[in-house]
Amino acid sequence: MARGESMLATWVKNREDVRFFRGPAGAIFVQVSVAGRREIMILSGRSFREWLEAEYYWQKGLIPRPGAIREAVAALKVWAQAEGNCPPVYLRVAPDGAGGLWLDLTDGTARAVHVTPEGWEVFPEAPVAFYRPPHQRALPLPTRGGRLEEFRELVGLANETAWTAVRAFLVAALYPRGPYPFLVIGGPPGAGKRTLAALLRTVIDPTEPPLWMPTTSAYLLGQAHPHYWVFAFDLYTRPRAAHLDPLRRLALGRLSAPGTFWPLPARPVILRSPTVPNLGEPVLPLELPRLTQYRLEAELWAAFRAAHPRILGALLDSLSVALRAAFGGGWSLAQALCRSRSHPRPH
Repeated sequence: MARGESMLATWVKNREDVRFFRGPAGAIFVQVSVAGRREIMILSGRSFREWLEAEYYWQKGLIPRPGAIREAVAALKVWAQAEGNCPPVYLRVAPDGAGGLWLDLTDGTARAVHVTPEGWEVFPEAPVAFYRPPHQRALPLPTRGGRLEEFRELVGLANETAWTAVRAFLVAALYPRGPYPFLVIGGPPGAGKRTLAALLRTVIDPTEPPLWMPTTSAYLLGQAHPHYWVFAFDLYTRPRAAHLDPLRRLALGRLSAPGTFWPLPARPVILRSPTVPNLGEPVLPLELPRLTQYRLEAELWAAFRAAHPRILGALLDSLSVALRAAFGGGWSLAQALCRSRSHPRPH
């Protein structure tokens, strides 16, 4: 039995189309060929186990036993961590090592946007690896000449302070380093809080569904961490410390990987809440007034999808300017944007 299990792990390692990557907190990812295209999966995830079963059957005419698959995955993880030459893998945003970043469009073509202090450009493929989970949706191809204020007009943010917070969050959420802002959107019923939260998340990291119910479990947040760049939550009741503390630690980069003491990289966080508690850093408070004019949600989303390429291009313009300054992370960039209400300046 041990010999068969060892052979299964060896068979995977010796395949030319298999490559291993290192994720946050020691997680191992694996790139395989699926229907003629390259796809990166979590080594310990169900997708890889299903691929291994199917591929081994088609290659060998045998179905590996569940116990053999578990042993092979464990052996491959130990080998990749100890001996394998595993480059890093990223989710949606990756630093380029020279003060810029790569933004993965996840559009099925491997295209990515390279953003530097000099500007941005779309490339057919990034020189870094990206993990693309099944629920992740594509960003549009950004276009030049747009205005970020088009998003403001779309959602009807007349208040200057509110718009400053929204703009600061959008730019800071794509910064290649954390900690990141924790945007808390509050206000009375009928203020459009939920729609704004979903739109903000979709501007930079569209996923399905756009919002979740918040969890008080740091363990569950750690389990979800490899699959989401922006974490966006929809809270219907008055927030409690048990709801907010894990989210705050997630934005600060102080959340540990499940079952370990390894810290997970920070993530931008959005919370739609009836009230805006005063939690200190890195909370970015946004109090919305009740809407005086309403728009059908389907009509609003249709207008957003049409404007999304222009909004994203304008956001990348602002991000390029931000990269010219040496900020310690997305949160310090958000603070600078809130102070200046225009382009960030170096400290």
